[in-house]
Amino acid sequence: MMNRKLVVIAVFFAAVVSMAGVRKSPFREVSIASGDSLFVYLQNDRLDVYPYAVVRTCVTGETQVIVTTTDEVMHCYALATVDSVTSTAPANKPYLTSFKFNNKYNGQLFTDVEGHFGVDGQITATVSAIGKWLAPSFLLSDKQASAYVGRELQRSKVTRHSYANPVNFVITRDGWQVMTPDGESTTVMAFQPYGTRYTVTVDWLTDHSTSVPKIYITTETGEVPTTRSYYINATISIDGGGVFPDMQETPVQIKGRGNTSWTHPMATNSPKNPYRLKFDSKVKPFGMTKGKSWVLLANSLSGSMMTNAIGMKVAQLAGAAGANHIVPVDLYINGEYRGSYNFTEKVGFHNNSIDLDDESMATLLELDTYTNETIYRADHYNVPVKIHEPDFEDASTVTSLTVNDIMADFNTMLTAAVNRDDISRWVQVDTFAAFFLTNEYILNLELMHPKSTYLYKERVGDTNSLWKFGPVWDLDWAFGHELDYGYFTSGTTRDYVNAKTMECNELWRALRSAGKVQDRAYYKAWTRFIRQRSVDELVDFCQEYFDYAQPSFRKNAGKWGDGNNYDSQVPKQQTWLRNRAENVYQRLTPYDLREDLPEDPLWTPYDDTFYTGIGIVVAKHADNAPTSITAIYNLAGQRLTGLQRGINVVRYSNGTVKQVKIEK
Repeated sequence: MMNRKLVVIAVFFAAVVSMAGVRKSPFREVSIASGDSLFVYLQNDRLDVYPYAVVRTCVTGETQVIVTTTDEVMHCYALATVDSVTSTAPANKPYLTSFKFNNKYNGQLFTDVEGHFGVDGQITATVSAIGKWLAPSFLLSDKQASAYVGRELQRSKVTRHSYANPVNFVITRDGWQVMTPDGESTTVMAFQPYGTRYTVTVDWLTDHSTSVPKIYITTETGEVPTTRSYYINATISIDGGGVFPDMQETPVQIKGRGNTSWTHPMATNSPKNPYRLKFDSKVKPFGMTKGKSWVLLANSLSGSMMTNAIGMKVAQLAGAAGANHIVPVDLYINGEYRGSYNFTEKVGFHNNSIDLDDESMATLLELDTYTNETIYRADHYNVPVKIHEPDFEDASTVTSLTVNDIMADFNTMLTAAVNRDDISRWVQVDTFAAFFLTNEYILNLELMHPKSTYLYKERVGDTNSLWKFGPVWDLDWAFGHELDYGYFTSGTTRDYVNAKTMECNELWRALRSAGKVQDRAYYKAWTRFIRQRSVDELVDFCQEYFDYAQPSFRKNAGKWGDGNNYDSQVPKQQTWLRNRAENVYQRLTPYDLREDLPEDPLWTPYDDTFYTGIGIVVAKHADNAPTSITAIYNLAGQRLTGLQRGINVVRYSNGTVKQVKIEK
């Protein structure tokens, strides 16, 4: 029996001969030994590639070249569009010139990691981090090249994937594609990007038995800090566990911090208190951005030891202003084990929290009912306001601002919200959207008291300077805990501002609904969050963070009684987060966001891909026309009974998904 490849080539040669009588053949001579694929070179620098294994026949008629694949689909090319058909691959395939993971674009990565190029397109990297989703930074050989993973276009420093397993990249040019089996199917064929292939493999340095960092603090007095009023001199050293950088013994000051976390009866044991650390000069513990002031969060409420880590991960994924980083640590003070803590940045005007070009006219406010410091009352809703920056209680503070200046500016913004004016004249709506998304998603009802709610403005009194909400803070009463004192057990369907009657429900109702610009920005923030697969990354992070921190949790259980049940909590976290995201997103008013795609660098575009709700619907490449309609959705992912005015997402029986606009 004749070899399959010979049959294909023989048919191809017959096609070339038959066409010679029609017009002069532009095709180069085909050699059986020169390759394993059929290359159809088209005008406008397009290229279709058919591996011989998927080709049934290739024939040329008077007007067409027809390639029939093994799934019995005929791919027809007008002769006028074909430059050549050959078995010779292009000589100018684009390629990667560099590949790395930059800590600037990866929230849980605290050092840059270079990718090492090996043979046969292998790229390897060794990474120490919590969470295996990363956004690589890469450079391509020329401006016409682009990178794909599957059918998904990759953007350097933006597009994220899980690197728990090897990830395959293709470096291609616009219009270059290869016919391959579609997914797991061996009978249905589809085009994928064609070009230079690379496989990226990450070696994760996480020995969970020893890798949780340890912080050792020795106080000058020999006592554990018992006050929030003043600092105690001390020294600190850090054992990074082979994952994070170590810190040699360094002078530091320590005192207590927080409010209800020191006294609330629901804490597992009140002596497990949170602390504030202050260094004489800026330092980089754990490889974080340099800063003088840091915090040790106790997470003393039973069941709360992952809440801040998950909540801050949401803030990072949403792009919230000044999003904090969380590192689980075992804390020792004067040689005594004090429990499992979170090490993180202190909120404030520092380059490792809120980094401003000019702080001379800036203010940072905290809305907090429970603060024991000086508060001022806003003109509306009796909102309690603490002015963090500038610090008027510090005699060394030099500023031309007054309390009246700051409160007048804040009240102007608040009045606009009360009147349901277009709040975008006073508030940077994208930062509000990311801030509100984070808190609504995790059902952090602390805002409704309010409590631990931050916002800032760079130039008080300047109408061109807008209020920005953030950083997100204090998340150990979120995830349904405010409703039933449990975590991840209730609240997935609750409307955020009406979830529970509190002092400031109306404030947030006004801020959230103040103008169409605000509403559209919020829908955009959520749609981007969904399209970037942030829910998938977050769900993976729950397991990855637990896997890393569980030795610390178990040790904490021996000290304070909390830490043994988190393996059973992780599946509840994952289910709760998926259900909550779907419920919130489906409540939103949908907007047509296509005009935002070209200029918004955080969008991750997908060829022929559309997201309906939390489920992903991937359109198959189909040369044949769609057949019957099997499902219709609106842009919010809600299923419709028929086509409606506006943008419809239509799924056809052959698997194709298209957006259909109905004008009338």
